Amino acid sequence: MNDLLQFDGTHSMLSASDFSPERNDLQSAVERMVHAAEQPGYDDPRAFVNLPEDQELLKSVEEVIQGIDTGTLTHVLLIGIGGSSLGMRAIAHTISSGGPRILVAETVSAYEAEAITAVLDREVSSAEGIVVIVASKSGATTETAANAALYIEFLTKKFGSISHRVIVSTDEGSPLAGVAAQEGYRCVPIPKMVGGRYSVLSSAGLLPFGFARGNTNGLLEGARTARVAFLREGTASVAAQYGVALASYAQAGRRTHNMFVFDPTLEDLGKWWRQLVGESLGKNETRAGGVSETSILPTVSVGSTDLHSVGQLYLSGAPGIATTFVAVGQPEMIIPAHGIAERLVSGLGGASSAAITDAILEGTKRAYTEKKLPYLSIHLRDLSPEAMGAFMETQMIAVAIAGELLDINAFDQPNVEDYKRITRGLLSGGVDMIT
Repeated sequence: MNDLLQFDGTHSMLSASDFSPERNDLQSAVERMVHAAEQPGYDDPRAFVNLPEDQELLKSVEEVIQGIDTGTLTHVLLIGIGGSSLGMRAIAHTISSGGPRILVAETVSAYEAEAITAVLDREVSSAEGIVVIVASKSGATTETAANAALYIEFLTKKFGSISHRVIVSTDEGSPLAGVAAQEGYRCVPIPKMVGGRYSVLSSAGLLPFGFARGNTNGLLEGARTARVAFLREGTASVAAQYGVALASYAQAGRRTHNMFVFDPTLEDLGKWWRQLVGESLGKNETRAGGVSETSILPTVSVGSTDLHSVGQLYLSGAPGIATTFVAVGQPEMIIPAHGIAERLVSGLGGASSAAITDAILEGTKRAYTEKKLPYLSIHLRDLSPEAMGAFMETQMIAVAIAGELLDINAFDQPNVEDYKRITRGLLSGGVDMIT
């Protein structure tokens, strides 16, 4: 996997014993993940690890895509939120220009709806020019339900029936699956035991990615590479070692983990990771019901932009923060040799953008080292589906392992359900509005 993704924990400031492959708790966590990988089907929430190998799922996605006329497709509208949208936002950056335009409707906003409907009204001339994908793991997400009603009605008024252009990704037997059956929408189920934040390699991510002409085979191949590396290397794998680092920092009191991505195109990948870590490891209760004091707050920063906003905070040694720097290989772009750059900053003229970014990143790392601030490093070969797939599979395995090490359930989200329950009550009139 070194060709796609490289990990360096040299400056972690964690002890060698933390990373020891001989740790009993680490061995147990890895064994549980390996056991899930060896079982058929999805009877274990850890079985997300098998999505890259699920040929039946891939076939069902491909059949849906091939069953719809995409010859004049110009727009893909994804309606979903959280795990149903963040993964697609991240991998969309790997798609070459020239494909269908991707629109994403997440939260309920009259301003955003006005902007999206204006695009649809101006740029989509027939029903065959658009595919609408409604993704909701539970099948009853408030924001997704509202947006689906809004945009499907808008498109129906514009073109007549569009049921043949609507595809659903949800749990089998969910309320949304029932509506899809009634309305004649195609539906590709998400395996029930696979949580939303672990579902990017299911129909939730593969459907919009495929319709947008993304390389689904490349994405899955990268994920398979990471999966094979984990199964082969076990406790010494990148996934296991990164999971150890996440857990060890939290146990040492560094409960804020900042993913510092050093390219703007990686910001959405960072936000996908933020949800994965936040919902999985942001828990105040152990699996046995005791109090957990190791919940992790994940944050995302973008280099070098955020060095000019929060760099002072980070380099001042603000307590409780650990950092992962994520860099990506860059295509060639040269700064003009005789332009204004060289007159302002010596050495800029004629330099490549990659050399400049590398210098800023290396300078930042050395400043962290001088300040005795811990950090991890990940380098992605390039902005390709293969590299994204490898990163995502690695991180999902790592987070599941970190949950085991922290003795928390990395697969539920009880406190998120609290706000959803209250919201539904407010909308139905069953709960008093808060004033």
